[in-house]
This record gives sequence, C-alpha cells and structure tokens, in this order.
Amino acid sequence: MTIALDQLGEEVERYRVQVLAGGVVVRAVEVSTSGWTYTAAMRAADGTGAGTVRVSQLSMRVGWGAVAEAAF
Repeated sequence: MTIALDQLGEEVERYRVQVLAGGVVVRAVEVSTSGWTYTAAMRAADGTGAGTVRVSQLSMRVGWGAVAEAAF
C-alpha cells in the first residue's frame, strides 16, 4: 500500500504515519517526503491483514494537524 501526501504550504515537509490493527498502533513513522509505502514485509512483521492508517502533517505554527484516516 502506498500513501501519497500533499504538502500544505509549510516550510518543512514532515508527516506522522500510524498503522493500527484492532485499534492498536502497530507501526508509527515520521517521514519527510510526500509518500510512504507500507510494504508486504512490514505488514507481515506487524501481523496486519486489514487495518487503519492515520496521517497528520506537522505545522511549524500549530504543531501536528488534523488526522486523516483510511481503512485498508
């Protein structure tokens, strides 16, 4: 699964990505590019078949922004 992210006018591009299985965070990463891939190897290591991914963008003015969430 690949996630494409849009930089929203910030000086620094930084995102927090969380993967949840059964409502529990099984992987959390911070990335500085506008994409992230949740590989088959990561899914196997995390034991996730289906789950949820959450993404938020860091704002230098207000901190972490609103969370976008999608099921997979």
